[in-house]
Amino acid sequence: MSSSLSEEQIVQMVKQLPLGRKREIAALIEQDLAEERRRRQALFRAALSRISKQTGKDWSQLTPEQQAQIILSHYRELVDSTDALQGIRWQVEPVVREAARQRGYDWDAMSEDERIAFFSEWIDD
Repeated sequence: MSSSLSEEQIVQMVKQLPLGRKREIAALIEQDLAEERRRRQALFRAALSRISKQTGKDWSQLTPEQQAQIILSHYRELVDSTDALQGIRWQVEPVVREAARQRGYDWDAMSEDERIAFFSEWIDD
């Protein structure tokens, strides 16, 4: 028999917690969501820069109107590229987590820079 709780059981348990504890949990969740937003924004900025270069322009030198035009003109490509990169991350991360665990690292305790360094070393092995 598994000792894991279902998501619904976890939600019910959280609902029963005192308000202060709920705030702590909400703060942890917000940190995770903020990190995810930063990653998505970085992917989007990288895609914008790449597309700008392909059109012979420097994103940072464009006016807001020119930037808007590139976004509108390349919307589907931008969405597809950021979704694809996110999808790849969700497929690869469990494998890299396991590789880190096997080498004695705690993936969750690692900073983003440490994770990138580990991934670079691991991919070179």
